[in-house]
Amino acid sequence: MPSVAHGQRPSVAAPSQAAAPGRARAVEPKGFKPPKSSAPVAASREAQDRAVVTSLVIAFTFVLLGFGSLRFTTVRGVSQSEAALGSTLKVVHTRQGEFRMINQRFATWRELEARGAKLGPEQRVVVSNASPSHWFLSVRDTKTGVICDQTGELFDESAEERKPRCRE
Repeated sequence: MPSVAHGQRPSVAAPSQAAAPGRARAVEPKGFKPPKSSAPVAASREAQDRAVVTSLVIAFTFVLLGFGSLRFTTVRGVSQSEAALGSTLKVVHTRQGEFRMINQRFATWRELEARGAKLGPEQRVVVSNASPSHWFLSVRDTKTGVICDQTGELFDESAEERKPRCRE
């Protein structure tokens, strides 16, 4: 029988827990649970990190798509405005030719407007100027802010000869 120090109770080991010869085995108290390994905690943290990174990548992708869509919409709107203003300036060129044949000079926008010329619903005249040999008209699209200018001269044969210059 093993020796026991004074005041301690001898431990009784079950047959399966008997100490091997030369080695003492500690007896675990009732209800004792061995510590869990850190492997599940590390896997859990790794899964959380992966979820955060994935969420950030998805959010970044949506932000890029939003900006790309906004840019596409803006560019499309500007190109549509330029096309509409260019069409208006072609009509003005034709009207200027008609006015000049009758009056031997070019007309200001007010004179063309008095003869029935109209702009598109979202277009406004910025500047208009005319002389016997030249005319100038600057038109702005109020929706997009695009401004297109065109100059016409006495010897222009068609509206295609001078392209309007547009800017935002």
